[in-house]
Amino acid sequence: MGATIVLYTAFRDANPAEKRALVAFFSRHFPHTPLSNITESLEYALKKRPSFGGFVMSLEDESGIRAAVVANKTGMDAFHPGHQFVFVAFDKELDKGTVMTFLEKAKAYAKGGISLHLKKDHPAIAYFKDLGFSEEYVELRS
Repeated sequence: MGATIVLYTAFRDANPAEKRALVAFFSRHFPHTPLSNITESLEYALKKRPSFGGFVMSLEDESGIRAAVVANKTGMDAFHPGHQFVFVAFDKELDKGTVMTFLEKAKAYAKGGISLHLKKDHPAIAYFKDLGFSEEYVELRS
């Protein structure tokens, strides 16, 4: 059996089991991120809390979730991209072609500008550059 792309939105919400699976998947890939942060991003994308919404897309096969993206709408289009990919994760065993196809579908579904934050040494930077993303700004935090 092949992999299937599953799309979750405010109109096609994740049921409790699907939400637990998504949180667990992101938790495995972002072990230092609090579960509350992952849950908050999912709830924002699915409009379970006041927000502009967004979407969650996953790639699933018989073994479970293999890749997933949480995309939050920013409510801006003029000076900031309309979506931010808050969490993007994929199993290391996936071949680059599968990952790129999945990311291309997420990018196309966003229909417009997308931003994402990655650490300088993140292994997926090359994938995003191959998809047309570029480094434009330096983020400073306090």
